[in-house]
Amino acid sequence: MPPPKPIATWVTCMAALAVFLFAFVDHLTPRAFASLVLVCGLLPAVGVWIDWIRLERPSVDDAFFAGATIAGAAAVGIAPSAVTALWHPVLLGVALTFALRRKVVTGAIVDVEPSQLTLALERGRLRIARDAHRLLGARSPLLLEEGATLALATRLHREQRGTGPFRGAVVLGHGAIAAVAATPAALRTERRARLRLALGLVVVSAVIGWGVAMVHVPMIGTPVDACPYP
Repeated sequence: MPPPKPIATWVTCMAALAVFLFAFVDHLTPRAFASLVLVCGLLPAVGVWIDWIRLERPSVDDAFFAGATIAGAAAVGIAPSAVTALWHPVLLGVALTFALRRKVVTGAIVDVEPSQLTLALERGRLRIARDAHRLLGARSPLLLEEGATLALATRLHREQRGTGPFRGAVVLGHGAIAAVAATPAALRTERRARLRLALGLVVVSAVIGWGVAMVHVPMIGTPVDACPYP
């Protein structure tokens, strides 16, 4: 079976080139030209984002955050205002929240089944569906055998299963799994790398967006008659 192709990236790159070539750039004001360059530059980024979602199947949080960084650059660059200025500070807060809201849970694998794994934790046993994260599947590069350790970035909660004095039992459940590694140290290293990447995306988005928005600065305080462009 041939490997999947990044079709969306190809299409958006060709679309960006076509838009720039057929635009009447000679008659554009500096503001409109800067916005056109921004749109043509972000179109391939949108294509890469679509292919990443289509081929890599990232989590909803990661996909939403990456899309928000692209949208932030477009919003600030095309329509800079006091409202859009809050976009990137909010994204910084979201990045920190995503990185810190899930705790590192470590346990030993005590049971391996085709559809789920069972971890022995200090507070009990945790059953994990193997489709909850791509590194828990059959093709995982991690050692998923009985006795092996496993570290998860998730949040635990207690669930009541069954009713009655004999059938009732409290078991551990988990929320969305953000990351998986063999040891807590490896997981923390991965989380720090993901946080640096998220912060880097926010900085790049802000630099691009505000770089285009700076075209407005020469117009501030300039009389209408002296303004070189409308």
